[in-house]
Amino acid sequence: MIRKNLLPNVVLVITDSRGKILYLNTTGEEILGFSTLPSGDFYFWDLFKSDPPVKDPKDVFSRVNSLAKRPGEFHLKTRVPEFLDWKFTAVKNGKEELFVGHGVFEQLDIPGELSMLNNVFYHTRLGVAIGGPEGKTLDLINPAFAEMHGFSMAELIGKSIETVFAPEEQKNIQEEVKKVHQKGWHRFFTRHQRKNGSVFPVLVDAVAIKNNRGMVQYRVVNVIDITEEERSERYRKNQIEIMSSLESYSSLEEKINFILRSILELVNGERGFFCLKGSEEYLVSNRGLEELPPERFIDLWEKKSREGAARDFGTVFIPRPDSSLGWLNKAWEGDSSGGPFLLIPLKPGEEILGLLFLGFDSLDRFDAEEIPYLEGLLRPIGYAMKNAIAQDELLASNAKYRLLFENANDGIMLMDGMFFSDCNQKIMEMFRATSRDIIGKTPIEISPARQPDGSDSEKKSREKVEKALQGEPQFFQWQHRKLDGELFDVEVSLNSVIIGGEVYLQSIVRDITERKRTEERLRYLSFHDSLTGIYNRAFFEEMLGKMDLEKNYPLSVIMGDINGLKMINDAFGHREGDRVLREIAQLIKKTVREEDIVCRWGGDEFAVLLPRTGLEKALEITQKIKSGGKEILTRNLPSSISLGVATKDRGEENLEGILHRAEERMARNKFLETMSGRSALITALQKTLFEKSNETEEHAQRMENMARALGREMGLDDSKIDELALLATLHDLGKIGIPEEIVKKPGPLTSKEWEIVKRHPEIGFRIAEGTPELAPIAWGILTHHERWDGKGYPRGLKKRDIPLISRIVAIIDAYDVMTNGRPYKEAISHREALLELKENAGTQFDSEIVNTFVKIMENRRGFSGFC
Repeated sequence: MIRKNLLPNVVLVITDSRGKILYLNTTGEEILGFSTLPSGDFYFWDLFKSDPPVKDPKDVFSRVNSLAKRPGEFHLKTRVPEFLDWKFTAVKNGKEELFVGHGVFEQLDIPGELSMLNNVFYHTRLGVAIGGPEGKTLDLINPAFAEMHGFSMAELIGKSIETVFAPEEQKNIQEEVKKVHQKGWHRFFTRHQRKNGSVFPVLVDAVAIKNNRGMVQYRVVNVIDITEEERSERYRKNQIEIMSSLESYSSLEEKINFILRSILELVNGERGFFCLKGSEEYLVSNRGLEELPPERFIDLWEKKSREGAARDFGTVFIPRPDSSLGWLNKAWEGDSSGGPFLLIPLKPGEEILGLLFLGFDSLDRFDAEEIPYLEGLLRPIGYAMKNAIAQDELLASNAKYRLLFENANDGIMLMDGMFFSDCNQKIMEMFRATSRDIIGKTPIEISPARQPDGSDSEKKSREKVEKALQGEPQFFQWQHRKLDGELFDVEVSLNSVIIGGEVYLQSIVRDITERKRTEERLRYLSFHDSLTGIYNRAFFEEMLGKMDLEKNYPLSVIMGDINGLKMINDAFGHREGDRVLREIAQLIKKTVREEDIVCRWGGDEFAVLLPRTGLEKALEITQKIKSGGKEILTRNLPSSISLGVATKDRGEENLEGILHRAEERMARNKFLETMSGRSALITALQKTLFEKSNETEEHAQRMENMARALGREMGLDDSKIDELALLATLHDLGKIGIPEEIVKKPGPLTSKEWEIVKRHPEIGFRIAEGTPELAPIAWGILTHHERWDGKGYPRGLKKRDIPLISRIVAIIDAYDVMTNGRPYKEAISHREALLELKENAGTQFDSEIVNTFVKIMENRRGFSGFC
């Protein structure tokens, strides 16, 4: 039967490294004149007559072979008059080297699929197969597809698609192909088989490639081996089923047999048993092995572990050729030739509880790669068995029971129906009571009438007891009342137990009061700002959705931003800035209602959510906040708070848009305040400086006059003179951040106080740098105490590394201080001051500027603006 074309108008040929043809597509057969490939050895050079003729036909393939090492092309004349343009690609599948050639008619464009084949198809780890529209053959596969199924590429190309499908899935093949054709793309789970007959699960993505007439030309199938994913899910589900069903069995033997049956079914085991260390009575099996001593298996495992046969977790896997029980004696003697079987230690914690033995009739029954999954399954089961054993032993021996009962870290109470019949010491400590205060009472008598969630304590306790008596374990939180009336939170585990043939309830009680407090504290911290104590942004954003309800309309949002907080931090430190933030937060909280939500949005920003509040009322609230904020924010430095308001009146409005609108209005308000307040900022800073230091308005005016006169004399332009004048009045701006008791101290400063004072250039620099109006003189403020000889502070700059305006201000400031005095120093005469400047020229001061200053001061001695 002639196969359907895979790639119409494209001749596709695959050969081995000797040139023998392994595959030729239908188009190739038709174009080259073959109805089917001849039987026997048929080589690449048998397809063509070369033009011009070659002496040795094998030379054709030698040319192909050389070009295939680096993909290339050349022309050959076929048995029909057309020319084929050939491209060759070398592909390795393990040790097998194949050559793939694509011949395309010269007058046709090369399909884009060929580029995909060369660049991706042969090198991806994803299994890819291409077949004709009927979906019956594997016309082309990549190496990953062949390797996944255990075949070579040559063994699969041209074969039936049924070759790779598991037998039970083959009836569904054509149905899946039909879905691919109908939908164009189809994903489905199925099972494939390897060359050795083993079956594995796969995820298949199939795409139908259609021509411009909508007809399917061929199908591309991507195959992913999902063995590990399926195995992991299978073990996870079994673990859940085993653990959830375990409590339905009352005795330890029933529980162990149930676990054993479940595991044997999961791993296809033939026989198995648990041997628990030191307890022969717990040796159980599905094949009558109860008579075998468990200590022998414990010894075997320990021996194998010492010999290195055990895995990290302690599993021993030994192959066994026969299916009789004689291998057990060999295993006990250390002969590892018997198998296959598993010995897996149960380790709830560090101590070995016992061993699980699983035996198989043949190696095919169990895949050793499943051992890690089985180990993971057994970890929680080991803990469950440990608890079951402890419970069994507790109830089996009254002496042992009382010892464990009384010394348990948790409180334990036994209940006969609704009444407490026994309690341990821990319970008495919890309730600050004696056993007489507990025994004979019901849960409602030692609980409040209602639980924290509002439920009726009596009704709820009866429901829990009834379910536990029916064999349904209960685990819940509860609130009890101590004998003195104090309430406390507990965690209760309520299970039915059999003692002396009678059914009781065991209530294990754990005091979780501290844990609840910690949880509440963590919850508080997760939704509150740690600095201000109000809500944080995370809580606010969570509440936005919850508050966006019809009953809360109109819903208003206020956004606020503190202006000048950075200046406060720079001048007085972050502690003062934090105080301002806390006061503003409390101001906003006091201004709004208790049900309104106030949060710190971030940094110096706040947000307020006002349910059932219209725009007019929200604007009134902003005015109150502004008024209160003015008193807080003008205490140290000029600052304010900018506010923006937006309101959602209808359900169709977007709350995120409302929030954004409030932010935009806040930003506009901040901009307008900044524009209107720029001229007042410098005045406000000067006023603050005068109040907090020995600087006076008269000193500032004299400094400005001298600076302008000296600047003009030195030929500075007007803008530079303005900077100089501003620096002359605010060069000591940083002193507002120095404690007043130090700045205004009438006597000499201590060395420690002097070190504090010397920080004022840096403080002033930080304030000016963050204030656009003062940024041009920030560097001048930082360096106005530098000296010409480099012995100044804070940077130790020297000579012309010091900004010019700083060198000028240093001279006029020294002159004014000398001639007007300070609280701790008397003034000297004009002439003495000029002489002092001359003596320090070239060391403390710039000599050229000193000479210029002295010149104008001597010429203008009587000018009132100078002295």
